[in-house]
Amino acid sequence: MSDIETLIVQPLGLTVIRRKITDILKSQSVAQQALATAGAVDPALYNYRVLEEATNPIAHWNRDGIDADNRLPVVNVSMESSAQVQSNSTIANQAYRSVFNVDCFALGIATGQTPGDTVAGLEATRVADLVRHILLSAQFKYLDLRGVVYGRSVQNMDAFTPAINDTAVQRVRCVRMQLSVEHVEVTQQAIGQPIEEIFITALDEDGEVQIAFQIGESP
Repeated sequence: MSDIETLIVQPLGLTVIRRKITDILKSQSVAQQALATAGAVDPALYNYRVLEEATNPIAHWNRDGIDADNRLPVVNVSMESSAQVQSNSTIANQAYRSVFNVDCFALGIATGQTPGDTVAGLEATRVADLVRHILLSAQFKYLDLRGVVYGRSVQNMDAFTPAINDTAVQRVRCVRMQLSVEHVEVTQQAIGQPIEEIFITALDEDGEVQIAFQIGESP
C-alpha cells in the first residue's frame, strides 16, 4: 500500500461551505443594518446572532436570564447530510448534494393580549424569511464559492418548539430551513508511474503484419 504523496490541505468542502454560509449571514446582517439606518428603518429588524454547529444555541437565554441585550434572534448553521450524485461524478471530481440546517430561533415576550409563544412564532418566521432572502439572492448564487458550489436551493422549512431534556422551552420557537447545496469535492489522486515500453503487433490470418506500434520509449 502506498501513501498519499501530497498534503491534504484543510479545511475541506463541507467545512468550507458551512463556514461560508455563516460568513454570508453575519456580513449581510451588518450590511442590512447599515442600509436600514440610512433609510430611516429600524436596524434591529436585521440584527441576529450567528452560530455554527451549536448543540444548544439558546443556552444563554436560560443561563443569563432575559433582558434587552440578549433577546436577539439566533441563527445556527449545522450540517445535516451529504450524498454523492453518481451521474455527475468522476474519479477526481465527485459531485455531492449536501443539506445544511439553518435554524432560526426567536424568544417571545408577551405584549398586551399577545402571549409570548405567539410573539416567538411570528418573530422566528420573520427572521427565517430574511435569512432565506439573503441566501437565495442572486449575489450568493454560488455562495461565493464559484467552481466548488454550482447550485443551492431551500429544500423545505419547518417550524417547531425546541425542547431541552424532552421538555418544551416556553416562549421560544424555531423555524428550520434546510438549504440544499450542490457542490464538487476534488479528491487526491495517485501520481501515475511511467509506463514501460510496450510493443503491440496485430497479424492477419496469414501471419502478415497489419498494425504495429510502440507505447513508451526505449531508454
